[in-house]
Amino acid sequence: MAPLPRLSARMAGLPAYPLAHIPGRKAALLAAGVDVIDLGAGDADLPPPPAAVHPPLGPAAAQRTSMTSPSISAPRGEASGCW
Repeated sequence: MAPLPRLSARMAGLPAYPLAHIPGRKAALLAAGVDVIDLGAGDADLPPPPAAVHPPLGPAAAQRTSMTSPSISAPRGEASGCW
């Protein structure tokens, strides 16, 4: 495997992701026996309730049950037309 290229000064100067420490902190708390409530958003596995869907979006919102990129969920060759 080839070594990774060196980061540019601009990229290296970016701050760390502000929430990156949370999984480690959660694991430490769980290991210490603390009851942790995870409020992470996660990925939707159900469609939104009808009251939350704007009426003109109704048919379009019903086509998908998760928020995936059209390039991932659309058949090959159709992805660019979805944007």
